[in-house]
Amino acid sequence: MHRSHAREKARHLSPGETGRRAIAGIGIFRIIDMGLYPGCMADTATTPDPDLVDAFRALSNPMRLQMLLWLREPERHFPRERMIADPVEVGVCVSHLQAKTGLAQSTVSAYMAELQRAGLVRSTRVGKWTHYKRDEQRIAELVATLGRTL
Repeated sequence: MHRSHAREKARHLSPGETGRRAIAGIGIFRIIDMGLYPGCMADTATTPDPDLVDAFRALSNPMRLQMLLWLREPERHFPRERMIADPVEVGVCVSHLQAKTGLAQSTVSAYMAELQRAGLVRSTRVGKWTHYKRDEQRIAELVATLGRTL
């Protein structure tokens, strides 16, 4: 729900209704941020870092987490003789991830796109194939942010 629409919707609720009805329509952090939840005000020190939220969302799927773990040591988890590029330097091809997971190629691609949007992996095209490797620098930054904020 768009923020301005949520504010307009909340205006039509009595003060007692604001909390329960608004929570049903939008996320709790948006409600607090908009000042609609009685007794709570947004505080940047306690508002979750959006990058961490994206990373946690991406890692909440066990298979995405497993694939990220496999990419930590690609030479250990994927047969090198079938690779067309160095898995450490370039990454692992979607087709190899698909074979290891047993999932459809489209599902693996969607999972990897989610990890990429969260900044956990980077993609590289080699011919018509997409290869993925972990973004170790970004992962370290997220871990440091988590250590500071949690």
